[in-house]
Amino acid sequence: MFIAREPKTITAVLGTASTLLRASAHGMCRLIIVKPETESTTYDLSIVDKYGYRFFEATDLTGEQTFPVDLPIFSYLTATIDNASVDEDFDIMLANVEHYSL
Repeated sequence: MFIAREPKTITAVLGTASTLLRASAHGMCRLIIVKPETESTTYDLSIVDKYGYRFFEATDLTGEQTFPVDLPIFSYLTATIDNASVDEDFDIMLANVEHYSL
């Protein structure tokens, strides 16, 4: 078992930003952390796979948020910030547990 963390920083422009997040071919996302530069910033977050299926969505968020989740991962994921009240940097991190067989 391997735990992978891949933090990304994206900048919202006109209230929107997105980034491609690395994901293992076989694993589980256990934690999603989103941190805007300013604690009073409001925003929406969605995560979709390469086929456009929405794996996670949260709306009307304010400041740093941590979501414990159990999401199976099969491909790369795209995280999108929408409706950000301020155009600023957002840190996004997924903590994934990757399973390898010998």
